[in-house]
Amino acid sequence: MNRPSASTLFGAALVLVTMVVSVARADGVRLFTPNTPAIADDVNHNFQVVAPTGTIVIYAGSGSTPPDGWLFCDGSAFTGLPTLAAVLGGTTVPDLRGRVVVGLDASSLRISGGAANTVGKVGGVDVNTDVPAHTHTIASDPGHNHNIKAACNGGTCGNGSDGFARSSSNFDTVNFTTLSGGAHNHGGATGSTGSAGVTNLQPFIAFRYIIKT
Repeated sequence: MNRPSASTLFGAALVLVTMVVSVARADGVRLFTPNTPAIADDVNHNFQVVAPTGTIVIYAGSGSTPPDGWLFCDGSAFTGLPTLAAVLGGTTVPDLRGRVVVGLDASSLRISGGAANTVGKVGGVDVNTDVPAHTHTIASDPGHNHNIKAACNGGTCGNGSDGFARSSSNFDTVNFTTLSGGAHNHGGATGSTGSAGVTNLQPFIAFRYIIKT
């Protein structure tokens, strides 16, 4: 009766171990059985699983090629990546060139008008836009002074209770003080956009966004 060699038994055991430790979770992480030898390929694979498909991160690399397993978020079309296509609902990566990301606000809690209520929706305005039509409100009048001159025909003019100074000059000068106007406002509105632009960009530093495939 022929007995299997030691190398044959070791190979069979290795296959068994591989079958045990190569169980993968839905996120791609390979699970290990306690007290069981680990295969190098499984260990290396787990170090490579850093984010689920569709994860977007900031990438500081200046080269023209993204890291393995990632694509630049530049609005380009892609093929052969069904998992990413399922996450995005299409075969075009988001275009984040010159854009910042805000948190989804489905109920318009902080960004009104539903401007950020769906994934991938864009909004805001570009740099150097015109000032839009708007209103200005002036605070209430606390009371103020007016200097006026009253015409006279020479000699004493006016009467004793009119408040004008008595003089023989052609014009008599007096300082009148208006009473408080009470709480009220003076309003006005610009009729169109302004003639000068304003900058809407906050201070920034430019890096690429990349997306996990």
